[in-house]
Amino acid sequence: MTDAGADHPALAYAGDRFAFHEAGYTVELMSVMEPKLRGFGFWWQQLFGESEGKEGKGLFPVTLQYTTDLHSVGQYVQEGKRLFVESFLRLDDAASGLTLDEEEGNPDRLNDLAGTPYGTANRAAWEGTAEAHREGEVPNWTWTLPRVDAEVLGEAIYTFEHAVAVGGTLLEVDPFDQPGVEAYKKKMFRLLGRD
Repeated sequence: MTDAGADHPALAYAGDRFAFHEAGYTVELMSVMEPKLRGFGFWWQQLFGESEGKEGKGLFPVTLQYTTDLHSVGQYVQEGKRLFVESFLRLDDAASGLTLDEEEGNPDRLNDLAGTPYGTANRAAWEGTAEAHREGEVPNWTWTLPRVDAEVLGEAIYTFEHAVAVGGTLLEVDPFDQPGVEAYKKKMFRLLGRD
C-alpha cells in the first residue's frame, strides 16, 4: 500500500488527520474507487468511528463508492460546506479487466471510449476527481493497493490500525475502548429484558 510522499504512511496519515481536525475539518471521506474494496472501506469507517469518535472529538468517517456516489454527493463535496478531507482508496489496475463496450444508439455519448479497459476509465475518474476536489479546497490523499491479496490487505490493515492508535493519542482519547457503543447496547438489552 502506498501513500504518495510518506516515509512512514501511518504516522504521516495520523499527523495530517490531526492537523485537519485541529483546523476545523469535521468529516473524512474514504472514497473507494474499486467495488471489491468497498467492504474494506466500511471496515475503515468502523475502525476510525469507534476509535476516535469520543468526547466530541475525531473526524466523522464516511465511506463512499466512486464513481456511483459522485452522482449522489459529488456536487456537495465539490461545492458544499468545506468540512471534508478525503482519502481515495484505489487498486492499481489501469490496464486490467473488462473493456467498455459500444452501446447501440450511443445513449451516454461514450461510444468513443469503446475498447478502453475499465481500469483505465477508473484511473481517469480518480485522477480527475482528486484534482477537482483539491481545486475545490477538499484536501485529499490517495492510498493505492498494487493488488488484492492477504499480504497487501494485511499491510493496509496494519497501517490504518497504527494510524488510529497514534491519532487517538494525539486527540487525547483512548482509541481502544468504545463507551458509546456500550451505552446503546445496555439500553437495547434492557428493552429486550436482558438486564
